[in-house]
Amino acid sequence: MQWLIDIVKAWIVEQGYLTTSFVNRGDPASYDFDENDLMPGGSWVDLDLSGIVPEGAEAVLLMVLAIPSGVGKMIKFRKNGNAENKAIAKMISQVTSVEFAAELIVPLDDDRKIEVLASIVGFDVIAISVVGWWK
Repeated sequence: MQWLIDIVKAWIVEQGYLTTSFVNRGDPASYDFDENDLMPGGSWVDLDLSGIVPEGAEAVLLMVLAIPSGVGKMIKFRKNGNAENKAIAKMISQVTSVEFAAELIVPLDDDRKIEVLASIVGFDVIAISVVGWWK
């Protein structure tokens, strides 16, 4: 029966299916980025993940924790180099001064950078941690 498994595995690889897998980073001691890494005016900022994520990674899973100072405050993430706001990961606050969190998947560029947009004026806390990546 191993011969059948080998044939199926070869076909899957030939088709390009299931060629990536998720790598759990483990248990980091602190957040990787916070509101101090963002722009006060709410401009897109590059976050360099190359010190965390290995070469060849395609996307990251982020844990984002935020405490907004108002309703409707947003944090947006996108692949570095993208110019539009359509295919992005985002969080929007529903209540003021209540902690909310999300796990977001964000594609990486070849240099392992992503972009984030959040006006730190609208948040008391923003904490971003890389949970893992797809490679």
